[in-house]
Amino acid sequence: MLGTVGGFVGRAQALADLASLVDRAAGGIGGITLVAGDPGIGKTRLATELATRRSDVHAVWGTCWEGEGAPALWPWVQVVREVARRHAAIARAPILGRLHPELGEAVPAPLDEQTRFQLFDAIAAFLRAAAAVHPLLVIVDDLHWADRSSLLLLGFLVGEVRTARIAVVGTYRDLEVPPGHALHQLVSTRTGVIPLHGLAADEVAELVRSTARDAPAPAATELIVRATGGNPFFVREMLRMPDLETVPESVGEVIRRRAAKLSPAARALIDAVSVIGHRCAFDVLARIASPHPLAEVVAARLLEDEGPTVRFPHALVREVLYRELPVPERTELHRRAGEVLASLGAEPAELAYHFARSEQRDQAIDHAERAGHRALGMFAYEDAATQFDRALAMLPLSETGRRAELSFALGRAHHAASHTAEAHAAFERVAQLSPPPELLAETALAFAVEFTAGVVDPTEVRLLEQALAALPATDHPLRARVLARLAKALLWTPEIARRVELSETAVAMARRIGDEATLAAALYDRHVALWGGPEVEERLAIASEVVALAEKCGDPELAVQGQALRIGNLLELGDMARVNVEIEAYDVATTRLRQPHYLWHLPLLRSTLAALACQFDRAEELARIGLAMARRAQHQAADVFYGAALSTIRFGQGRFGELEPMYRAAAAQYPSLITYRSCLALVFAETGRREEARHEIDRLLADPTNRVPRDFSWVASLALLSLAAGSTGDRAAASVLYDLLLPYERTCVRVTRIGIAGLGAVAHFLGVLASTLGDWERARTHLERAIDTNLRIGAPAYVANSRFQLARALRATGHEARASEELQRAEIAASTLGLTLMLRHEPPRGRTCVLRREGELWTVRFRRDAFRLKDSIGVGYLARLLGARPSELHVLELSGQDGASSGMPVLDPRAKAELKARLADLDDQVADAEARGDRERARRAREEIDAIAEELALAVGIGGRDRRAGSEVERARMRVTKAIKAVIRRIADHDAELADHLDHSLKTGAYCSYAPEAAAQIQWEVTT
Repeated sequence: MLGTVGGFVGRAQALADLASLVDRAAGGIGGITLVAGDPGIGKTRLATELATRRSDVHAVWGTCWEGEGAPALWPWVQVVREVARRHAAIARAPILGRLHPELGEAVPAPLDEQTRFQLFDAIAAFLRAAAAVHPLLVIVDDLHWADRSSLLLLGFLVGEVRTARIAVVGTYRDLEVPPGHALHQLVSTRTGVIPLHGLAADEVAELVRSTARDAPAPAATELIVRATGGNPFFVREMLRMPDLETVPESVGEVIRRRAAKLSPAARALIDAVSVIGHRCAFDVLARIASPHPLAEVVAARLLEDEGPTVRFPHALVREVLYRELPVPERTELHRRAGEVLASLGAEPAELAYHFARSEQRDQAIDHAERAGHRALGMFAYEDAATQFDRALAMLPLSETGRRAELSFALGRAHHAASHTAEAHAAFERVAQLSPPPELLAETALAFAVEFTAGVVDPTEVRLLEQALAALPATDHPLRARVLARLAKALLWTPEIARRVELSETAVAMARRIGDEATLAAALYDRHVALWGGPEVEERLAIASEVVALAEKCGDPELAVQGQALRIGNLLELGDMARVNVEIEAYDVATTRLRQPHYLWHLPLLRSTLAALACQFDRAEELARIGLAMARRAQHQAADVFYGAALSTIRFGQGRFGELEPMYRAAAAQYPSLITYRSCLALVFAETGRREEARHEIDRLLADPTNRVPRDFSWVASLALLSLAAGSTGDRAAASVLYDLLLPYERTCVRVTRIGIAGLGAVAHFLGVLASTLGDWERARTHLERAIDTNLRIGAPAYVANSRFQLARALRATGHEARASEELQRAEIAASTLGLTLMLRHEPPRGRTCVLRREGELWTVRFRRDAFRLKDSIGVGYLARLLGARPSELHVLELSGQDGASSGMPVLDPRAKAELKARLADLDDQVADAEARGDRERARRAREEIDAIAEELALAVGIGGRDRRAGSEVERARMRVTKAIKAVIRRIADHDAELADHLDHSLKTGAYCSYAPEAAAQIQWEVTT
């Protein structure tokens, strides 16, 4: 009934959509579209038709392999190999040799996500280069069988082809992609999908007419439509049947019926091919079955002869025939296939598959292990883990040595794929199997390779100590590395002396051995172990040696890590010229590596520089970019470093308290990072919660050698606690902190190990502590040095804060003129830069505040910036009381009366005129506040208006005549009280805390006084 293969039928819209994808790609806007549908629905046929019609593009195919025998990244190996054949002149990265020997010589590379990124990036770059010569149509067939690494590469290419002349079409069976499959995420968020359904009745009729030798009757066509549901493959298979008297229930039944008509020899041949796979080389076929009946099988259209190979016309044919094989026969065929393929040097994954299916356990284990290492070499980590898992599942429990080796390999695969929990579980199993000392050491080092900020991992420490105890106590690279790594693992512990000693021993051993790679690794870990110490020059020298050794050993990644350490050390030294040079060099090095693990550092480093320069908007933009890049790189500490950069911005702006929620969450997540608790202490102090602040300070300083660990955040923690202690006037804490911080006086505060975030000169924080202790001369020395340092590093916000603190110290030591100059410069800078100076809310011990008359205005300075008040009776009363402290003044003396006369007006003409003028001023304030939407200011102004109106009502009788006081004392008491309350309300418009302080400290009555709490020790400088 069947004639020649029919033409392409239906799918007009799907073909048009794919053609549009290719058109856009030819114009330089690449993309990826997937085609989904049932088996036999025509996905591959549609892609073939697209490739046939588009002669303007080069079409390359990659087909995924059914079953467990597929080599890792197999579809992409096919694609890249074919492109390389067509574009032999295009340069290719050496790392592509890892993909296939034809593509170059494999180069050594570490096993981690960053190296896999390099491979993926190299593949993308190679395809882009080829597409620049001629547009590419890449077709990846049967993605439902793709290995995990192949799908990850497809996902990577989504972003890479957008600006390239590359169109990617993938096909998959949607019903064979279960929930949670890696393809789901790719389909749902990153690609277009074209679903294929059965052909319409008229399309089936057209397919029948174009395919059948003799046109069937209409009734037969209707039967085919009902039976097949429009599935094109099923339609064609039905047309191959000699008659349609018995309608088959499925395409599988059609295939079984046709296979049943074969001779025994032909059936044996086709069964053998079904065990091999979708395609079989003729030389393989000749060694496992007689090829003589091939013509019969081809005539039955169950195989297609392609010269050196034979293949099934559709994957469904192979699937049906394979399932029909009796288990004993299938097992024997797999054994024969495995032996033949092994003799021909087949891929280990394929051999492991056949030997496992033929119950040849030892050979299956060996080849699965080889396949795992082969996948590791291709950076297909998930596939490697799968192979090692299969080998372990087949290996007897009694073979502990082999199980330890396989578990170690499994752990490496999981670790390289960033599956940390699975990696750690595998490494712990190795340790439980009592492996040889060398393997135990390698396991401990692999377990401890992760650097988790703020976390002490007891398992990591235990494994390293276990390995150290097992290794011979002689010089050896492994012992040196374990010693160094143990020192690093102890970072967030109080064992300072031990980690320093361990790292010293490791470096000395590495130098004696003369192994430069071991020395570089040991020095890097020593740099970590020394964090928190004042030896910044020593750490800078170590970092420089790490860079030099890594470059000499050909380890660019370690060289980049050393460069990052250098940036942090130079920031500590305040050498900003070299910091900028190093950041540019770091940019070049990380760009060359193209590893997202390091690329995200750059915007955060530049954010730090922008924040120091008070370019706060740019700093925030760069910090957000860095956070987004770090999250894409899936870096564990992305939020930690972003938080540090944001803290630098808010610290410079004087808005540190806004970050309280972030600090609370981080303190809970990283309990070993004491910096977060120090941040909270400062937030509490800055927002007036002094008891909470003191509680945090006391908790952290109860045993400073244990509670504030000497990690990379040691100096930053001390600096923040210093401000909190200064804000609360905590002399006991200030004394402890001063001694701890003094060794770092000539450095700057670096918050992270790689130079992201800085808080300026340490001398500033020492100056605050000295001021809190009342040691004003020492405070002056520190703060003058802080100004010089902060000027040198280009940090105007920090300069302004240091000048503000210096003004306090100068005033306390009698240098009023220079104090006023420094204060003015600080306040002008703060106003110009749009920031709030820190530590202004509560005058520290011995603080001198100012009330100074300047003509018709008074200058007032308490905690906040200085402000001005118009002259009034109330301000005059306030000046006399503040200047008279601690004496009491009788109310008549305060009001300037001698009490000799009686019956005087309650308010004299001058007082009435002043009150009326104040009323006019308050009316203007109400109007202005309401226009600005400032309801609180309007409310306070109205309250003062009401109070003045009440006073005028009491003083003026019928006809506007003055009322007479019955008692001079009572009249003076009333006048003084009301005037003082009025001026306090006016002060509240500028400084609510000063108003509150005066409200509680001023006593009025027959005798008036200013009596603040003794703890405040406030000194007022009053000039009238």
